[in-house]
Amino acid sequence: MPFPAEVTGETRRVRSASFADHFSQARQFWLSQTPAEQDHIVLAYTFELGKVETPAIRARMVANLRVVDDELARRVADGLGMELPEAATPFAPVVELAPSPALSILANARATFEGRKLGLLVGDGAKAAVVERLVAGVKSAGGVVEVVALTVGGAWLSDHSILQAKQAVAGGPSVLYDAVAVVTGAAGGSALADDPAARDFLTDAFTHFKVIGLGGDTDALVAACGLTGSLDDACLPVGTAAEAKAFVTRLGGPRQWERDLTA
Repeated sequence: MPFPAEVTGETRRVRSASFADHFSQARQFWLSQTPAEQDHIVLAYTFELGKVETPAIRARMVANLRVVDDELARRVADGLGMELPEAATPFAPVVELAPSPALSILANARATFEGRKLGLLVGDGAKAAVVERLVAGVKSAGGVVEVVALTVGGAWLSDHSILQAKQAVAGGPSVLYDAVAVVTGAAGGSALADDPAARDFLTDAFTHFKVIGLGGDTDALVAACGLTGSLDDACLPVGTAAEAKAFVTRLGGPRQWERDLTA
């Protein structure tokens, strides 16, 4: 086999010009997100830059964000309580790339509760039939139910049985669950309303845009959380069989991203 012709020329180590483009893909990513995801990005930048102690570094980062998107930078600057700085000058021009739905998690989320977990906060006196319907409904949807109570010993149900809890509410906050429900009797409702961890359980679930089920005497807890009059159509009753079915169906949808947290 003959040797190849001699290779001549200049040998250099070079990078493609695209390596100098630091902003085009970042802009495409931002524009590809749903409004809820953009809200989360703004909150994340605001949180992280709020930990930066040097104002000049915060300003430099927001100046870079202006190259990505002016609205993004303005919202982060507002969250930091600072003036909007002049935009940074990119080394390479920003290429306008079309938004891609494939870059959004929420836009591609499946409508299902399969593999997800419901935190079921149960108070004394809760109707046994309501609890049983919820557990059965969530399981039939492919989800998991974890029972939470004031103590890990559980709660007394209306049929005088004790429902064992997996978590005491002080150690089982609603942040652990994809959705929550509260089912209780009158005595249990008062006890939950008086408990700081139980109040946090419901308040945090509402603040985190989660679907919430309410069964039995939950008015005292709702009032103690300051949520009277603020509950929306993702805060559903679960007292009857039809209501439980509607609640489980709603679990398969998205969180209530449009929830008004300022009301």
